[in-house]
Amino acid sequence: MLIAAPSYAQSLCQPNEDYITGCELRNGKTVSFCTGSEGLTVYRYGRAGQVELAVTEPEAGTMQLSGESYSRGAASEYQAMNGKYHYSFTDAIYGNNDASYLMLELEHRGYEVPWLNENSLSHHTINKSLTVSHENKGELTSLLCHDDSHFYGMPHNEGQYIHIMREVSNKYHTQWPESISQCQADTRSCVAIYEDFKQEFALVYFLPVESSEYINHKAYLIKSATGAMAEISLSLFTTEAIVHSLANAFHLTVDGQQTVVSLEPAK
Repeated sequence: MLIAAPSYAQSLCQPNEDYITGCELRNGKTVSFCTGSEGLTVYRYGRAGQVELAVTEPEAGTMQLSGESYSRGAASEYQAMNGKYHYSFTDAIYGNNDASYLMLELEHRGYEVPWLNENSLSHHTINKSLTVSHENKGELTSLLCHDDSHFYGMPHNEGQYIHIMREVSNKYHTQWPESISQCQADTRSCVAIYEDFKQEFALVYFLPVESSEYINHKAYLIKSATGAMAEISLSLFTTEAIVHSLANAFHLTVDGQQTVVSLEPAK
């Protein structure tokens, strides 16, 4: 499902043209692809009221090189040619299904966490950039857009379109698994969830279960405020940590990339 949410405020399109795609680049300039009344696409680069380059495609449909949508995202690529110079623009958004499988495994084991859901944990990457290359010299520069970013949670309107991921990609193709009886009787024997002492992070650890079909004997660190999720090394676990009850807090130390550096039970 694609939702169009173009930002016309940053567009270099004329009033009688339709905005296709584009962005405000991090160098302060704007790139826009627009379609006029004759059906031809125009590429423009510069600032509002000060367009530095405008290229019209020789025939309709030749500027868009590719465009596709799929279960994890959507992507389009456009190219304008001016002599030996090529201007390629990528407009894409991708999603990660790890969160969906984590939720499926929790349900499989009979565990419900109110503040965890597939929407809040889903990771999206918006990839929008302009690449300038020369026919003989190759790539000259690559300029990123302001809305080229990563984000967690429900999609927002940073891009021209936003792809909303399916709840679970395989959910519509396979039957849900039967619940694990031993987990239903004692969930704590199959899932362990810990929070750090500041309650900024939660750690979800799936203990080994023979009949698990999705996630087994893996641990994930989740940032409570954003839903950012990352798999962590099981070498951080100690016997003492595993036997702690769910009510006990943990001290988690993470680096700038939110990778767990240490995991220690709170004293």
